Amino acid sequence: MSLKRKAVTALVPILLVAVPGIYIFTHPESFTPGQLKKFDLNGMLKEINEKTKTLGLLNKDIYNGLLQLDAQSGKTQTVSQELIEVNQGVRKQGTTLEEIRRVTGQQVTLSQNLNRLSKQLSTQMELISNSGQKQVDQAVDLKSVTTSTRSKLAEVLKQNDLLEQKLKQAADKAEKVNRSMP
Repeated sequence: MSLKRKAVTALVPILLVAVPGIYIFTHPESFTPGQLKKFDLNGMLKEINEKTKTLGLLNKDIYNGLLQLDAQSGKTQTVSQELIEVNQGVRKQGTTLEEIRRVTGQQVTLSQNLNRLSKQLSTQMELISNSGQKQVDQAVDLKSVTTSTRSKLAEVLKQNDLLEQKLKQAADKAEKVNRSMP
């Protein structure tokens, strides 16, 4: 701020007090006590202060009344939300209500879609579970068949070994008989 501006700013309050005082002092006959009140800056400031305090108390009462109204209206979410928005001055009431309706409608549709998807997934999971159980049962049966086949094959091999030994003995006897014949 320039020096000239600072000087003018400092002189304004002094002139506001001094000029009327000098005029009253130099022309006392032209003023009555009622007119002097018009130039009583301290008195005016005191009166303004008192009125400001009164207005402050009234504003406080209005604010408290609005808070009580807000607390009482908090019984439903929609009404409470609208009062908060009105008190804050954030949105227009009609636009906000329409947005809430639109979003709520979208949420209902989304919820219905998710419910259908959940049912489909449940059905598919049940089918997978049943299929898995069938595979487990078939694996148990296959293991049983494999174990049974293995034991039967072992028995067949054992019988084959015995048969081979008997055939070998028979071949040896046939060879002996064949050699003993002229």
